[in-house]
Amino acid sequence: MCKYIRELELHISKKDNNHRFIRLIELNRLFNISLSTTSYFSGMHDEEFIEALELSLIKYARTIQSFSLTSRPPNTTDFLSHLYNLTSLKLNGEFCVKNGIALNTKEKI
Repeated sequence: MCKYIRELELHISKKDNNHRFIRLIELNRLFNISLSTTSYFSGMHDEEFIEALELSLIKYARTIQSFSLTSRPPNTTDFLSHLYNLTSLKLNGEFCVKNGIALNTKEKI
């Protein structure tokens, strides 16, 4: 594996995700991570991969400075509270709507 990777853009699919990407987080102490997905909400997702990825993000959260996410994971987003060294956080798409309130506008949807 390459020793000096500092940035990772990972596209999560419904199946066949490569668990070796989690090792990149563990070995390289990435600074910038971007996660995107075809759809977490389609009812089918790779739960084992997502759980392993979230645990790795929590374990190595201290090294992550920039993080972006396009969709909310199906079960939890606990790892976000562990990213305390962030200088940049970008949340897109359906993630930005919670309890019928658009987080960027604070207006009812």
